[in-house]
Amino acid sequence: MQKKMNAPVGVQPDVCDRFTETPDTSVQKLIEYRIAHFAARSEAARYVTNTPAQVQFRFANPVLCLLRTGQKIITIADFPPLVLNPGDLLYVPSGLEFNIDLAGAHPGAPIICDCLEVEASHLDMLLSRFNAYGANRTDGTIATLSWGVPQHILDKDAQVLGLEAVFTMFRERRDVFSDLLIETAIDMALLRLLQRCASTMLDFRDSAEDDGVSTAVQLINRQLDHHLSTSELAAKANLSESTLRRRFQQRLGASPTRYANRLRVQKLKVMLRETNLPLKEISYRLGFSDVSHMSRVFRAETGGSPALYRAKQRRDHDLGD
Repeated sequence: MQKKMNAPVGVQPDVCDRFTETPDTSVQKLIEYRIAHFAARSEAARYVTNTPAQVQFRFANPVLCLLRTGQKIITIADFPPLVLNPGDLLYVPSGLEFNIDLAGAHPGAPIICDCLEVEASHLDMLLSRFNAYGANRTDGTIATLSWGVPQHILDKDAQVLGLEAVFTMFRERRDVFSDLLIETAIDMALLRLLQRCASTMLDFRDSAEDDGVSTAVQLINRQLDHHLSTSELAAKANLSESTLRRRFQQRLGASPTRYANRLRVQKLKVMLRETNLPLKEISYRLGFSDVSHMSRVFRAETGGSPALYRAKQRRDHDLGD
């Protein structure tokens, strides 16, 4: 049996997808409502919680969470618990599991949080542009991202990032310029985040040092449909497989295979949302051996199937029209 609570005003129950089990495992209680908006390389979602609960999340990409109302106590991996108050911002790197205590949620006073999920590859490309502009730095260094370190930014400092404008753009009516405008606004927010948190988010090293990761990343992006093996990437980067895996984990927070699959899943999401191509044709274009292989990779990254994802996006789109 499934028990649904009354949806908050303005929230469509059909877009809800967060559940928690009660002690009686035959009963599930809906505790969180989610409304999502999409752009080419990002997703903005509002989570509305009106029942005390504890939930767990793990995102395949970096996430910026802006708390609107209520209070959340968040524990990420082995880091000390963080208390988020209205206006506070939390940056969570990809792949980290975080537990959220929503004890203060109530139907009359829901906890509302806006989350922006950005493709990991987008952040890496932004950093590459940053290094390109800084190629003439007098100290001869380049920056790499320190994956795995969350950032908690308090209300007044969080306002500087300009995320409020980003979320507004997602909710507005779209035209042919919308995705580019959203990506530009996100770039500004991410650059401000990196600027403010450079001491903990960025590592600087001698630009003359080639760690092989950039070579491998370029190969993956150029041949995304070829499914290059780690051994092939390591050979091109002049590294052993173990060294390449370790450096990928340090720089990108994932193995070469996981990083490539994330890129494929993001491209797959766009094709599911924006085309009517059959799953078999999409799997062929992305270099998967068959639909079953593609579905396994998609489920590993998102927790659901490509078919259900496409159906949900179309349902959400119809609700928004």
